[in-house]
Amino acid sequence: MGGVGKTQLAVEYAYTHVDDYQAVLWLPSEEPAALAAAYADLARRLDLPEQDASDQNEAVKAVKDWLGRNGGWLLVFDNAPDAHSIYNYLPQGATGHLLIPSRDPNWDGTADVLQVRQFQREESVDFLVEHTKETDRELASQLADLMGDLPLFR
Repeated sequence: MGGVGKTQLAVEYAYTHVDDYQAVLWLPSEEPAALAAAYADLARRLDLPEQDASDQNEAVKAVKDWLGRNGGWLLVFDNAPDAHSIYNYLPQGATGHLLIPSRDPNWDGTADVLQVRQFQREESVDFLVEHTKETDRELASQLADLMGDLPLFR
């Protein structure tokens, strides 16, 4: 479902765990051309020899190889349409972590799925009371209504 806070949840995870990683790399993945360009841009950010390759595929391969050899990274494929659309960009090996916010629930065999859903009102109120230290549950309920009972942070 769109708008339930998948990207915001990924941002919160990255922010909370930034000290656990040497690099947090964010890739807009909704459009194939943008993903390819962002992935190739990582070659420049990582200062890889292939950063100036005329063939973008060379830079993509170099980044995948680098990710496979180096650990301590979090790679976020934001708004990935489906597993097929990012398959050629997935690094091989277990040297880092992937986070893939997506509307598509069909990731079996590619990734573990965590469904992000809208809170029930009581969950929203409990969440807001706990995280804001607000004791007025009616006020928290009104705020939850304005937020659409979405599990949003910060």
